Amino acid sequence: MDNKDRDNPNVVRFQTLRQASSNVSTVSSHTTDPRIAARKAAQLFGYYPRNDANDPELFLTGATTMLASYPEIVVDRVCDLLRGLPAKSKFLPSIAEIRAACELEMVWFDTVERRERERRHTAEVLAPAPLATAESRARVAAVAADLIAELNAKGKPRKMDFRPPRSPAEAEAARRHFDARVTELATEYAAKAPKIGPGLAKQPDPTPLGAESAT
Repeated sequence: MDNKDRDNPNVVRFQTLRQASSNVSTVSSHTTDPRIAARKAAQLFGYYPRNDANDPELFLTGATTMLASYPEIVVDRVCDLLRGLPAKSKFLPSIAEIRAACELEMVWFDTVERRERERRHTAEVLAPAPLATAESRARVAAVAADLIAELNAKGKPRKMDFRPPRSPAEAEAARRHFDARVTELATEYAAKAPKIGPGLAKQPDPTPLGAESAT
C-alpha cells in the first residue's frame, strides 16, 4: 500500500491475523452504528452508476440496515475500494450479495475474535498463583487445628461436609491456593527423616551358605 492509499480514509488497511487479534478488543459490538452504516452504504452506492438501482433511496435504506447488523470492521472490509465489493462486482450488488459478502468476512472476524478469547483465557490460566499471606495461613491452620481436635475428641465427630465450589472462579482460587502450597509442603516433609518401623528396621546379615557345614 502506497502513501496515497494510506492517507485515504476510504481505504481499509488490511491486517494480518496476528495484528487483528491484538486490536480486536477495540471492536465494542457485533453491530455497526447506523450512522456509520449509512455513510458506508452511500460510499458503496457512489462507486456505481446511479441508474443501476431502480430506487436509490430504497437501496440505501436496505443496504444501511444490512450493514448495520455486522461489526464495523466487517463493514469496512466489505465496502473497501481495493479489496471489497467495489473491486469484485462490476455492477451494483444486491442486498443479498452484500449480505453474502458480510458473511464471508465474518469467517475472518470470528477467527480473530476466537483467537483473542483463547489468548486471554491462556493468560489467565498461566498467571502465577497469588502468594499465601500470613493471614491466610493462620486461617487455614486454625481450621485444621479445630478439625484435629474434634477428630481426637471422644465420641463420634460430626460429619465433615465438603461442599463443591459455588462457581468456577471459586474452584480456580482453591486450586491456585493448594498449588502454591505444593512446593512448600514438599520442602517441609523432605527435611524430616522418615520414621522406620520395626518391620523395616535393619536386620543382621544372614549366615552365608556353607558356613554351618564348615563348623
